Amino acid sequence: MKRRVPKHIFPQGPVLHQRRRRRFTRLLVEPLEDRTMLSVLVVNNGTDAPVSNELSLREAIALANADAAAGTSDTITFDPSLGSSTINLTQGQLELSGAGAGTITIDGSSPSTSVTLEAGNGSRVFQIDSGVQAVITNLNIEDGFVAYGPVTSNNGGGIFNAGKLIVSNANLSNNYASSGGAIENTGTLTLSNTTLAKNNVSISGGAIDNSGTLVVNDSTFTSNTAPSGAGISNDGTLTIVNSIFSGNSAANSGGAINNFNSGTLTINGGFFTGNHATNAGAIDNTS
Repeated sequence: MKRRVPKHIFPQGPVLHQRRRRRFTRLLVEPLEDRTMLSVLVVNNGTDAPVSNELSLREAIALANADAAAGTSDTITFDPSLGSSTINLTQGQLELSGAGAGTITIDGSSPSTSVTLEAGNGSRVFQIDSGVQAVITNLNIEDGFVAYGPVTSNNGGGIFNAGKLIVSNANLSNNYASSGGAIENTGTLTLSNTTLAKNNVSISGGAIDNSGTLVVNDSTFTSNTAPSGAGISNDGTLTIVNSIFSGNSAANSGGAINNFNSGTLTINGGFFTGNHATNAGAIDNTS
């Protein structure tokens, strides 16, 4: 005789050996992308000499050089209190030497009015070494002077660039050199929304002397003087987009631009007016 099991004990019938299955969450490990670290250095010392508990531009550049070589990109800014101030470079040019994965950015946009870097006709303002990646923006660069010493040091009164440089929203004026009154470029340079005025040389390239790769966007060249190529002297690769050349003067040739034998010149939009030279008031092209 079979034994009956009351339904109140197993209302849906007997359940035998019921087990719960454990759920495991599998952790996925994904490699992170290589990322360059970023840091900000704020200049609050408006002189070229050390001041206790303050940071000068020269000191900030020294820190940024070390960081860039180690792969960290630094942005150097200026305390708003330094607006309209002039930093007189009493200790010579500012050298960006941090060749590495990091980019050195010097940005003068924090003050409501631009900071001026003034070399006092005693030295160049900036030198950017080979292998360095740099950005210079929202600054006035004035009265750089290089005309004596070794030939390789005679060029680029405002800036000598052998690295990869972007210059934007800047003003370069009253700089002097043997060639490249404002800028000597042997590396890669992009120039945007910048005015180059009243720069002067004894040989060529009143504003810029280029033997590297140069791109000029929406910029103005005015009242620069040189024996040849008062605006730009080019022996490299030069592209000009929507830029103005006015009132530049060359004693010999190329009132605005002198494009030499091995130079490549492309112009896409722009305006040339009131430039003067014995030969080719606007552009002298021998390439």
